[in-house]
Amino acid sequence: MKVINGLEDPALAAAGRIVVSIGVYDGVHLGHGAVVAALLREARRLRAVPAVLTFSPHPRGALGGAPPPLIVAEEHRLALLAARGVRLCIVLPFTRGIAAMDAAKFLRDRLLPAARVAGIVVGPGFAFGRGRRGGIRLLREAGGAHGFTVVVAGRGELGGRKVSSTAIRGLIRRGDLAGASRLLGRPYSLRGIVVRGKALGRSLGVPTANLDLPGVLRPPPGVYAARATVSGGKPRDGVLNIDCDGVVEVHLFDFSGDLYGRPMEVFPDGKIRPERRFRSRAALAERMQRDIAIARRMLHTTASKEGVPRARRGGAYE
Repeated sequence: MKVINGLEDPALAAAGRIVVSIGVYDGVHLGHGAVVAALLREARRLRAVPAVLTFSPHPRGALGGAPPPLIVAEEHRLALLAARGVRLCIVLPFTRGIAAMDAAKFLRDRLLPAARVAGIVVGPGFAFGRGRRGGIRLLREAGGAHGFTVVVAGRGELGGRKVSSTAIRGLIRRGDLAGASRLLGRPYSLRGIVVRGKALGRSLGVPTANLDLPGVLRPPPGVYAARATVSGGKPRDGVLNIDCDGVVEVHLFDFSGDLYGRPMEVFPDGKIRPERRFRSRAALAERMQRDIAIARRMLHTTASKEGVPRARRGGAYE
């Protein structure tokens, strides 16, 4: 997938005719999947490039409020969109100027002069522009005037329940990661770059990799059995620790090597215990070894269901 930063890049016009969907796409969940599926169908019909216009940072932050914590970091979001078949992603810096622009002006002065738009695909209830006053009716009027189609995708639902980023955040906060996975349509994961930490685990004989996850929502603090992939490689078993300050550390079983600067994706596979303080380093070291033994048993059980190693299915686990 080609990524273009902003609407001023000449590569956007050079990309040819596009069918574009507009949205934050945080989590790239089942609801987003319904829109992307409609986007791909319309792009095939019009023989155009399927594209997404997304924003960074989250629009709510630019409007003066506190932005919601992200389900996935930007790099993770782009990878998920690419995996669904999106071939072009325009990342638009969301500024106060963009927030103050009315919807018709944004289309007329920013998007349409910058790209060869053959179609726009949105979800039901889509709204954009200053005060979110622009909607599907405005898009259809603009489409008639400028020659692009407008498709409204079906609502993404699971068991009759609307799928939304807000609902998924609530599940993650409560520690219901299985529920979050159902609404995401894939196993819940944390993905970030390995950075240097305090090396406490290494000093206790359990080296850990610290993940950089700026602005990303964490599950409740505690110790989890987990599987992880490094740089998209094969899944490895391990233990995930999330402390009360939001620091995310991963210990991979039977692994040695330099992980600094490499992307890692971690898939929690059951909580072992809440985060707690220990009276001494020796007590902490003893508990860490117990956590590792418990995680090995938990991961062996889930990997052995139906006699199929779960860690070997696809890029993560199922």
